[in-house]
Amino acid sequence: MSNRSNTMNKIDDLLTISRVPIIFWILLVYVVALLLQFVNQIKFLESLFFTSIFSLHAFMHWFSYKFKEKAVWYYLALQGFLVFTAAIILPKGAPVVLIGLLTLLIAQSIVKLQSIFKVFLTFILYYGVYCLFIVRVYGLSELPLFILILFFILVIVIFYSVIYSREVKTRIRMEYYLKELELAYERVEELTLLNERQRMARDLHDTLAQGVAGLVMQMEALDAYLIKNDIEKSRHIVQMSMQQARNTLKEARQSIDSLRSYSQENKDFSQAVLKMIDEFKNFSTLEVSEQVEDKIYIPSIVSTHCLFILSECLTNIVKHANAQTVFVTLMITDNRLILKIKDDGIGFNVERKSQLIKNYGILGLQERVRLLNGDLEIKSTIALGTEVIIRIPI
Repeated sequence: MSNRSNTMNKIDDLLTISRVPIIFWILLVYVVALLLQFVNQIKFLESLFFTSIFSLHAFMHWFSYKFKEKAVWYYLALQGFLVFTAAIILPKGAPVVLIGLLTLLIAQSIVKLQSIFKVFLTFILYYGVYCLFIVRVYGLSELPLFILILFFILVIVIFYSVIYSREVKTRIRMEYYLKELELAYERVEELTLLNERQRMARDLHDTLAQGVAGLVMQMEALDAYLIKNDIEKSRHIVQMSMQQARNTLKEARQSIDSLRSYSQENKDFSQAVLKMIDEFKNFSTLEVSEQVEDKIYIPSIVSTHCLFILSECLTNIVKHANAQTVFVTLMITDNRLILKIKDDGIGFNVERKSQLIKNYGILGLQERVRLLNGDLEIKSTIALGTEVIIRIPI
C-alpha cells in the first residue's frame, strides 16, 4: 500500500507541471462558450454565475494533486457536476463546455485512477449524462452528431493521456532505479572501506606482530644462552635477530606497497615456501619435514596470502603446539593449490571455537582463504597434533 501511495504522490507531483496548459485550455473553453451564448447580447447575471462555476472548476484543477486515493472519486464527481451545471447555464455554449471539459476529466481519470475498470466506469457515467443532456436540450436527432464529435476528440485525448501516463511511470521507475544505484554505491563504498581495514589488520598482524613475536622468542633463547655463558651461540642468535628485524621491516614495507596495488605477475611459489621453511629452521629447534612440488607459478596476490598463512601456522606451532616435528606439504591437485601444515604437538579441541580463534588466529586465516575463494580445514586431536589444510583454486 505504501509503494502505491508513493507512486501516486510522484505522479501527482509530475502532474503539477501540466497545470498551466490545462488552465489555459479551460480559459479557452470559457471564452468560446461565452461567445456562442452571448453573440448578440451579454446577460450579466448568467455570465457572473457561469464565471463563478468555471473559476471553481479551474481552481479544483489547479489543486487536483491534493486529492488522494478515494478522494479522487469525490473530485471527479464534483468536477462533473460543475461541468454539467455550466452547460445548463449556457445552453448554446454547452457543446463546447461538455466536449472541452469532459474529455479533460476522462483524461485526468486515466492518470489518477490507474485502473482500466475505474476509468471505464468514469467514462460510462460521464458519457451517459452527456447523452441525456444533448437529447434534452437539442433533441434525439442531434445526438449522433454530438456523440461522433465527442468520440473523435475523446480518442485523441485518451491516446495522448495513455502515452503521458506511461512516460510518467517510466520517469518514476528511472528515479527509483537511480536512488537504488546511489544506495548501492554508498554500500559498496562502506564495504570497500571495511575490507581495506580488515586487510590492513591482517597485514599488520602477519608482518609486524609475527616479526616481533619471532624476535621475542629469539631474545628468550639469547637470555638462556647468556645465563649459560655460551657466547658463540648467543652471538649467532643476535645475528639471527638482526636479520629477523630486517626481514620484518622488509615485509612491513611490502605490505604497505601491497595496500596500494597487487601485482598479478606469476612467481615461483615453491621457492618462496622453501625459503620461509629454511628461515624457520634457523631460529627454531623444531624438526621440519617438507614435501614441496617444484615450480608452482601462481599470481602474486595468491602467493602473498598463502605465505602469510604458512607463516601464521608456523609461528603458532612454536608458541602453542609444544611440538617436536612440523610437516609442510605443497602440491597442485585438480587445479587447486593444496597447502598442508601438520605438527605432532599437544593438539586441542576443534569444537571449542574460542580456543581455536585464540590458538591459531583462525579469523585471519579464514579471511585470507575467503579472499582467494578457497576453503580452510583444521583437524586436531588432543596429544596427537594438529593439521591445517588450505585449498585454493588456481
